Amino acid sequence: MAAALGDLFSELGQSLLSSAGLVFLVLGVVVPAAVNVYIRRREKRRVRKKLLYNVLLNSRLGLDPPDAGDVVRLNDRNDDPIEQPSLAVVRITNDSESDIAEDDYRADTRVQFDDGAVRTVDVTDAHPSELSELISEGIKIEDNAVILPRKHLNAGERFKLLILLSGGGGRPDDVKVTGLIRGGDVVDARRPRSPAARRWRVATVVIASLSLGALLAAGLLYYAGPRPGQFPPHCSKGSLVVGGSSAFATATAQVAGSYSSYCTRAAVQVMPSNSQQGMDDLQASIAGNHKQQRVAMSDGRADPSVTAGTAEHAVAIVPYAIVLNPKVFAGATGPVNLSTAQVREIFGGTQKTWRDIDPRFAPLPVKIVARGQSGSRIAFERYVLGNGVQQSSQGQRTSTNCVDQDYVGNNQTFLCEESSTGAVIDRVRQLDGAVGYADAPDVTAAGASLLTVALDGHGDGLPDIVGGYPFWTVEHAYFRANGDELAANFVDYLTSPAQESALQTGGYPPCSANRKLCATR
Repeated sequence: MAAALGDLFSELGQSLLSSAGLVFLVLGVVVPAAVNVYIRRREKRRVRKKLLYNVLLNSRLGLDPPDAGDVVRLNDRNDDPIEQPSLAVVRITNDSESDIAEDDYRADTRVQFDDGAVRTVDVTDAHPSELSELISEGIKIEDNAVILPRKHLNAGERFKLLILLSGGGGRPDDVKVTGLIRGGDVVDARRPRSPAARRWRVATVVIASLSLGALLAAGLLYYAGPRPGQFPPHCSKGSLVVGGSSAFATATAQVAGSYSSYCTRAAVQVMPSNSQQGMDDLQASIAGNHKQQRVAMSDGRADPSVTAGTAEHAVAIVPYAIVLNPKVFAGATGPVNLSTAQVREIFGGTQKTWRDIDPRFAPLPVKIVARGQSGSRIAFERYVLGNGVQQSSQGQRTSTNCVDQDYVGNNQTFLCEESSTGAVIDRVRQLDGAVGYADAPDVTAAGASLLTVALDGHGDGLPDIVGGYPFWTVEHAYFRANGDELAANFVDYLTSPAQESALQTGGYPPCSANRKLCATR
């Protein structure tokens, strides 16, 4: 019996010392230990809560000085000018597997800037979308900080903050988010791993390598192909200026922030002016063979005279709205209905006071606040005042400062021109009896300080556009046709399915989901 047992243990020892035996020794000892450690760490991570923040953009907007001509001039919602404007985009995510309840916040969550004063904050690209309004209601601004409300966040819920500042615009590292979470942390998505986490990562790699070697030796490894993921932005290094339309500037800045967060060697600067100026700048760059890469955003297709040597992509539908100063109809509880014929009479100068148009309106003189040379103006003159093909002029300017009427001959109507979407909205808000037009998402962001017009009973939403609302266009992106790799990659990302949700949430139905409708303009 003793001899038999000795032979058995001898054979077992030789088996373990063989290559196959070593394989199963590794599998039987190392792998279970690794799995046990992994499960324990995974369980600990699962229980701990994590409020993740990612600074996608912190950059000067690069606007020209006010005396440089027909350029964007930014004012805040109190109509105060914003000096040296900059934009930050910060994404906040509950990145844990547990909900973060209202009583989990032990201190306020603050978005803090090293430099610059916060002027406005917008919540966008929320998942679910209802989260935007919930967060917006409780946000507070305190000098160089944004204080977030203590709201319940389910696991995986997220939103973006678009923060407009005066000054600032340094590096993403100049933005910090602080707070205290019960049983968790506020974590920078770009923060390097702790030494302990790095050691665990190294150990995991070593164990995985041993296990992989064992599996290879035992012939147990099989091939599993790659899983399809989300649309990856094609990254290129270099500098890119995105100019043109001011109506689409907020959406452009959002996408630029998202692209920059993926492609860290790409510097994307958003410099909105107007569609015509953007195309002129692009053509000058092409003609001069400049190294600076450019993308020009145009409200509607650009005139063929300025598209030589460019590539073009349809991006999104841009709905516009006609807006009124609230004193025009003090009793209004919703959109004010006007017919296309009435709007043409107003801009044609045949209606001098609002009471002439509707007895419910105030006896205020009509004051028109229009755009200068811009894609918004072309869309208004073509699709509202014109017949959809030919443009009909909005009239001659009679005021140079949008306050006093300089030309009163022939009983002319007050008409002034502003250089940007934001300037039109602000002017209509403060000028009694004013009427103007601007892109609908920016009008919506202005809130109850303006009255909107239902044109022939139609609103400006996508179903109304499909049903016949005429005042809309398609945003197009133009760039040098050959050689500008960063510009081409940025436009590919802008028009990709990955941006559908962001554009839709921002109020711009993407052409990638509405190809037939976009093809009509």
